[in-house]
Amino acid sequence: MNPSNEQKSVYVMPIIGKAPHLRFVWTEQPTLDDIENAFAYIDQVLDRADTSVHIIVDVRSQPKLPLGKTMTNAIKAQRTDTMGMWLVIGADWRAEFIGKTISSVGKNNIEWFDSEEEAIQRLDELMQT
Repeated sequence: MNPSNEQKSVYVMPIIGKAPHLRFVWTEQPTLDDIENAFAYIDQVLDRADTSVHIIVDVRSQPKLPLGKTMTNAIKAQRTDTMGMWLVIGADWRAEFIGKTISSVGKNNIEWFDSEEEAIQRLDELMQT
């Protein structure tokens, strides 16, 4: 997967200067293929990490998330030992529903933010611990 390909409807990229942490961005109309590819990349990063990986999830576009596909993939990532915090920007009811569902698998590791600046500030705090 080429995470920097702006043509995709869902993409994941490393946060420059904050490796191995990721930025996960959703457009308004995500495709199933792009969702699968994005989560496959996340899974690769989580599998290779030797420390917790925090992921900033940007849903300010209020994407029409396919709930089943998104939850299945998010729960798989959630169950990974190296999954750190999900730092979600701009949540709507779909994102909140997915958040509640994946939190039910045992980790209470989702925080909600109104801006990217707040999420980055929290990431910086997490990196200090």
